[in-house]
Amino acid sequence: MPKGGRKGGHKGRARQYTSPEEIDAQLQAEKQKARQKRKGVEGLIDIENPNRVAQTTKKVTQLDLDGPKELSRRER
Repeated sequence: MPKGGRKGGHKGRARQYTSPEEIDAQLQAEKQKARQKRKGVEGLIDIENPNRVAQTTKKVTQLDLDGPKELSRRER
């Protein structure tokens, strides 16, 4: 058996470069796939969290500044 074994190795192979157009096409395909696919039972259930309290915004005209102010827990 000759000393050194095989000639060449895993290093030095020709590199393959991806064109920018191909990269853009792959990114677009991934975005569309991610947009259409829903995880788990997300697509089956359309119920929002019933415990979540929706914050309501008040206009300045609706604010009641003259009325009695409730004391906080610490102030009581």
